[in-house]
Amino acid sequence: MSHKILVIEDDEASRMMYSEILSMEDFEVIEAEDGHSALNYLHNNPNPDLILMDLTFPNMTPKEFVTDLKGNPHTNSIPYIFISGQGTIREQAQELEATTYLKKPFDLDDFVSLVKKHS
Repeated sequence: MSHKILVIEDDEASRMMYSEILSMEDFEVIEAEDGHSALNYLHNNPNPDLILMDLTFPNMTPKEFVTDLKGNPHTNSIPYIFISGQGTIREQAQELEATTYLKKPFDLDDFVSLVKKHS
């Protein structure tokens, strides 16, 4: 059985690229363009094995998303990885207790290895 990855990315091209790469590695990918649609998915479906998320998406901050995620006993143990080109990604990942982070641009092999390691 493949691992299920929830990808939260508002940039459609990036979201599709992540999905395509992970699908080729036999992951089941669920896509969300913002935090609200991701939380809606999480509240109504079995948990994914891992969440990959950008640090910027519309209608909700990563902090608001993580607060909801951690505040729900059904989702608080899901690991999550931040992916961003922002210079402050390391600090934000530490502040929001992310499992880890990946700074853009990144090597595709590193991306796949990181997902496999944490899913």
